[in-house]
Amino acid sequence: MAALLSFFSIRTYCVFSQENSSAATHRTIANIEYSGAELSDNVFAKLESRAQKKNGAKISVEKIPLTTAAFEKFPYNVLIGFPQKSEENLSHKTFIVAATQEDFIKHEDFFSELLEFATDGKFSFDLDFVFTASDFRNISGNERTMGTEVFCRGIEGTQETHALVLDFSRTKKNFVTPGSARDVSPLYLVRALCSELDKNSVKYDIFGEAYLSLFRLGILKDEARLAAFLSREIPAVMLNMISEKNNRSAELKSIENFLSQIDFPANVKWSRHYIPLKFFQKRIWITERQILVALMAFTALCLLILSDFGFLFRKHSRRLAKIKSSALKSNYLIFLTMAFLAASLFAGQTIASALQKAGARNLLFLFAFKLLTPFFIVSALYPIEIRLHKNITPYTYEYILSTSALLNIFIFSTIDISLFFLFSLEYIILMISRTAKNTAFLYFFMALFFLPFVPPLYSILIYSDARKISNLIFCNLANNIILSFALVPLSLLWLRVLARLNFMAESKRRLFAFYAMASAATLAGIVAISSLAIFATNRIFFNDVEQNRPFARVEDSVGNASVSIFDSEYYGGKIRSIEISSKKIPERYSIFVQDENENPFYFSIYEISHENGRAEFLLPENPPQNLTVAYTPNSSDNSIITVEAYFFNGDSNRAQKEVFSFEAKDGEIRKAQ
Repeated sequence: MAALLSFFSIRTYCVFSQENSSAATHRTIANIEYSGAELSDNVFAKLESRAQKKNGAKISVEKIPLTTAAFEKFPYNVLIGFPQKSEENLSHKTFIVAATQEDFIKHEDFFSELLEFATDGKFSFDLDFVFTASDFRNISGNERTMGTEVFCRGIEGTQETHALVLDFSRTKKNFVTPGSARDVSPLYLVRALCSELDKNSVKYDIFGEAYLSLFRLGILKDEARLAAFLSREIPAVMLNMISEKNNRSAELKSIENFLSQIDFPANVKWSRHYIPLKFFQKRIWITERQILVALMAFTALCLLILSDFGFLFRKHSRRLAKIKSSALKSNYLIFLTMAFLAASLFAGQTIASALQKAGARNLLFLFAFKLLTPFFIVSALYPIEIRLHKNITPYTYEYILSTSALLNIFIFSTIDISLFFLFSLEYIILMISRTAKNTAFLYFFMALFFLPFVPPLYSILIYSDARKISNLIFCNLANNIILSFALVPLSLLWLRVLARLNFMAESKRRLFAFYAMASAATLAGIVAISSLAIFATNRIFFNDVEQNRPFARVEDSVGNASVSIFDSEYYGGKIRSIEISSKKIPERYSIFVQDENENPFYFSIYEISHENGRAEFLLPENPPQNLTVAYTPNSSDNSIITVEAYFFNGDSNRAQKEVFSFEAKDGEIRKAQ
């Protein structure tokens, strides 16, 4: 436990302390020669020129607006389509290759070769390349209007559509990302891409490592562009490539072969429960069927082990039968311990919340504190347990320990089938620990207990983010109960150590001496393992970890924009116009209307999101400098109108926010106080 908690703390330092330096990296990627509508125009012109040069080829280039108000000069998506060339068995299948317009401009040579391949290739499906706008986020929020999200809304017939999402934001290594937003890409699609990368000797890792169930549980970091496809059940996979790399011939060849050989199954077998393992240079895929076969085999083995209760009906086994019957009656300890753990976890997150309000910003430290709280509470309650259950023996804990571990296999396999191997390995370790009679060996098995959890914890630390970890710390009662079930075997193993000391002690004085020795040994072990963990994590784990790219921080400022609001009549109705003009190119305009009514609008040409009387216009990123938004207010017309304008100053990664607030009341509009 100590090593893993140290692992948490070091990961926090290595990732979250890099916020200032890595934010500039994100700004640099998007800060190319063009931006906004000018960038979209440039991409469209290049693709249209390419299509015109290919005489006789049926290549189409079209604009896909991000907003219904097409008369304003907002950025837009650009799609270039290559219809299937087969004259027979024409299908309605479509394969989409999605990339951002910023990546297209920055890596134009790469895309030129890929588009050339698409022009000359013969596919059994329509091949579309979409270059999306407003997918780079320099300021957090407003994700609903990103280019990929808008494009995916218009896709029909998801079973006949597949997608490959390309990204060039990595700094040290390539990644295949197989999941996002509580979903995982289908096995056949991920395996086909990985197979081509392996054939062309492309070095890459799978984002999330082996435990893809962490995607489904919502623990790992989301890729918004991939999530836009997966959330609509469109089979898709993402390839993240190194940004600064001169030669991408191997990656290009892999993508070309992938597109040439990909097969659309007659019935899409969306197998989300699989485990990718890598032994040296060979990748092994454990499928959903293999997991189920292993589950059935393991269940049969467990039933065989439990069949030793046949001793209850044998002669000359009264003493043994009495001991095991007592153990059977102690099963309530599993659920009692779970209840204590759930309450302790809630207490731990309450204290963690207070520490956060007091200034503690290290989320992983707060998570470690939450996990340690149950350990101390269960230890403190042990003397009460001895008083209530005086005849408890180490064997009782051995029995309920194996029962709780077996229970976890079925509980967590129900949550996600791929967690079966994790908790099966835990069960095997705990069953072996039943043979240990020496206290030192019990400590060894406590340390060994954490071995199966190292890979998923490593994946969480490497591939998660602050928001996801915060959800683990401050979660609801149901999630705390699930987490408490996972901690029950560890707690019982620790109680078994204490029971062993109680069994060895001949008096209360000696018992307290044993407790003191155990506490000192545990403390010494924590110090030693923590020191080793700090050294190992600094020297081994985080030398090649991708830095997070947080959004730019926002500061209040004035002087770049001006806003005016006025009403006019149109065929007896009222139209309210919000005019925004700025001296420099804006990063974003955000417009909110707060009203007592649930929906403060009758009509607006722009898309609107509203909740609890607060409405927001869904405006794309990089808007024009001069913008007019019009809407028809409701009859009550008692509202607060807030306009936020964001700007970047030069090469700084700090965005300035200018806020304007107006009040509409009794048919008049005035500046809000």
